[in-house]
Amino acid sequence: MLKTQKIVESYPISFLLSLAFCLRIYNIQSPILGVHSWRQADTAAMARNFYENGYNFFYPQIDWGGNLEGYCQTEFPIYSFIIAILYKIFGFHESIGRLLSIGFSLIAIYFLYQLCLEITCDKKLSFWSSFFYTIIPTNIYYSRTFQPESLVLMSAISGTYFFYKWIKYDENRYLFISSLLICLSCLIKVVPVFYLFFPLTYLVWQKFQYKMFSNLNLYFYALIIIVPSFSWYFHSYQIANEYGLSFGFGAERFGWNLQRSGIVFEQIIYFIAIRHLLVLGFVAMIVGMFYKRDRQEEIIFDLLFISNILYILMFANLNSFHEYYQLPLLIPASLYIGKAFVRVNYSKGLTRIILVIFLTISSLFYSLEYMAKEDPNYSELFELVQIVKQITPQNALIVATTGGDPTILYLSDRKGWIPSPSSINSTYLSDRAKEGAKYLIGGYNFVQAYQLSMEGKDKKLIQEIVYQSPHRILNNEKFFLIKL
Repeated sequence: MLKTQKIVESYPISFLLSLAFCLRIYNIQSPILGVHSWRQADTAAMARNFYENGYNFFYPQIDWGGNLEGYCQTEFPIYSFIIAILYKIFGFHESIGRLLSIGFSLIAIYFLYQLCLEITCDKKLSFWSSFFYTIIPTNIYYSRTFQPESLVLMSAISGTYFFYKWIKYDENRYLFISSLLICLSCLIKVVPVFYLFFPLTYLVWQKFQYKMFSNLNLYFYALIIIVPSFSWYFHSYQIANEYGLSFGFGAERFGWNLQRSGIVFEQIIYFIAIRHLLVLGFVAMIVGMFYKRDRQEEIIFDLLFISNILYILMFANLNSFHEYYQLPLLIPASLYIGKAFVRVNYSKGLTRIILVIFLTISSLFYSLEYMAKEDPNYSELFELVQIVKQITPQNALIVATTGGDPTILYLSDRKGWIPSPSSINSTYLSDRAKEGAKYLIGGYNFVQAYQLSMEGKDKKLIQEIVYQSPHRILNNEKFFLIKL
């Protein structure tokens, strides 16, 4: 025990990165299944399409474009593009995407530790803050999924670190590196603009006050971030106008839906307090939040926390559906939890009991809520994928009743349409057949990640269509497949 403690104290970063890697490498070869598989499937499809169809960076392709080429309005596709290049070198292996995410998450943890150390000048607090950030189950999961969240967080955290270094040492190389990293984070997800603006502005104001408005370096910094970001989102908007396919960047992402405002608020609290922080972490965060600031610079984390709350409220509809959009909140939350763990006077016995309880809850939650859902042996969707691959030709266009979830298209390596079951009728199927669709497929017991069973009226209508089809291939209690 003492030897382990000595290793941690002597090599804190090595310990953190080793722990992070071990937690994230488990189940690295699992197929794209489970929680938020739809988002991973889209990202993985773009990587595969780059790899198979040519490396046209400015025109990413998805699988659900029907008989079109699949050019789609997306975020900056650098993550998928890097994976496609790695496919070229090492061959097509989905684990490459997960390993890349893990790599970015390790860099994020390294810079979080360094940022905490620079700001608090407290090695113990920096370690424990980074430790809790490392072991939070949602952070573990989304830093090894096939999606760019870990790259966004890495860019945002390291960009903030280098910006602080510029403020502290006034070396323009730090400012330039920061501008590139913050630009990258905003290109991939526009939301870092909302939660980084106030913390970075506070740092500038503390150093320059009104002279900040005459500092040319800051104008160049802003231009490096704004010009590429605006250019990409304008270009992607043109793709949406030309090809009609988009990940969704409309007004529906902002504000509250008044008809479901209570549900929205309840869901966001559920995500943050229970799924992310597992209640115990939420309580610790509240305790640490009210602990005194030893250095004025610690206000940066308060502003980061407040900015995240404002951003969550601004994008309330989005945040009520997708838990990974609250991941940036875990940065200041981890510092507050670290403070509650380090600066409150507990006995050593109580400290160990609290830590063991948190680790036990985290392990159980991660295993049951995330890892179990990636097991293909218990997935009807994966079972249907094998049927589709056996029965349908690879170049056949299919209609899958997965309500916008492209997972089945990606796993079966097919292109087609992914309507909701309620959209299925003879007219719809006739129109798709004219466009080249060859098969209708689906499962009676699942639709997408947010609808695990088909509604009764939709199920009845589809059963009638399948039963009346002269080209029925499969129809049982679980699946249906007909030729159009």
